[in-house]
Amino acid sequence: MSAFTIKIIAFIFMLGDHLQELFPNVIPIWVRFLGRFSFPVFAYFTAVGMRKTRCREKYMFRLFFLASAAEIPYDLCFGQPLDFLNKMNVVWTLLWGAAVIYVLTLNTHKILRAVYALCLLTAGCFLGLDYSVYGVLLIAAYYFFPKKYQTAAVTVLIFTLKWSGLIYPLGLNTLFWIFSCLGFALPCLYNGEKGKEPKYMFYFLYLGHILVLLAVKGLIAVFT
Repeated sequence: MSAFTIKIIAFIFMLGDHLQELFPNVIPIWVRFLGRFSFPVFAYFTAVGMRKTRCREKYMFRLFFLASAAEIPYDLCFGQPLDFLNKMNVVWTLLWGAAVIYVLTLNTHKILRAVYALCLLTAGCFLGLDYSVYGVLLIAAYYFFPKKYQTAAVTVLIFTLKWSGLIYPLGLNTLFWIFSCLGFALPCLYNGEKGKEPKYMFYFLYLGHILVLLAVKGLIAVFT
């Protein structure tokens, strides 16, 4: 599959996940399980973007701009007003992962690179990043281990570490872990082709769907 096709599928899964979070009495919980497939796709293509972009700084700035623009609508839609330090939108995680890749590939001493990366990872532990520092590690792992069997292995490893304390007793968290581990499926279908993806399409889709959901949430609050 092309990157465009895989991203469209991941966006649909993410949209369903967000709808279930907002309207749990209407959308069944299994939709959130499918939503676990979306983050590995966006993490994987962030790593691909850092590998293929002509200017990493511009690529990271676009992520920063999108994360900043989406944060207040995201907080109003899914969290508490201006609660950006406790529940941040997923683009911040993508940016953090890109930043770790950036510092680890700087043309400087390896110890200094490691210190920079450790500082970023430590900061990520204290911020409300979606998927926490595990999401950041997943993005970096996808960059440094690009082969498909490696993609599968690091996905299972990192999500097992993330969910390790919640897998037992068997329940909903166990299913979230299983579907998260299976998140390597879509990235492994990538054929190396970009596809007919309009420029910045997914930037607009991400911000746009949050604004639409926020408007729907507001209308429901007004008329109920």
